[in-house]
Amino acid sequence: MAAITPEGFRIGGEESGNRSAVKVWNQRAYADYDNQVEIGTRSIKVALRRLRRFARESADDELDLPDTIRSTAANAGWLDLKMVPERHNNVKVLMLLDVGSSMDDHIRRVEELFSAAKAEFKHLEFYYFHNCMYDYLWKNNRRRHTERASTFDVLHKFTPDYKLIFVGNATP
Repeated sequence: MAAITPEGFRIGGEESGNRSAVKVWNQRAYADYDNQVEIGTRSIKVALRRLRRFARESADDELDLPDTIRSTAANAGWLDLKMVPERHNNVKVLMLLDVGSSMDDHIRRVEELFSAAKAEFKHLEFYYFHNCMYDYLWKNNRRRHTERASTFDVLHKFTPDYKLIFVGNATP
């Protein structure tokens, strides 16, 4: 019973060869992205580490020992203390991840990104959605029908200091 209508809705669960359905009315089983993938995540971690620099909030209160030694030596032995901003990982990230069907081609890359984000950001929150952020988001794909959160509530739950990373392929 797989009928594709001109509007792009498919009623049955059979796979569509061209993945053109806007919404599929059946119970699919999605898998959570693996956040333990390490191969290929190094370059992503380096890029995400650069984002953390934007959230340093502190006074100059950490001694820069190498620069202090270099400056003192250049100053004929007169002590010249050099201070640098204390480094804190204050970036707060909300990550929204598309999962299932057309995203299946991108699982490896998304897992690399997800794994790198989990390693780099101390304050990381994530939710899954399918195709488009309709009414609900969820944290665990196996329990997406019983433990889901309103999209509106999730988007208004986090303070403005959170950065949003939206991961999807924009394919209906």
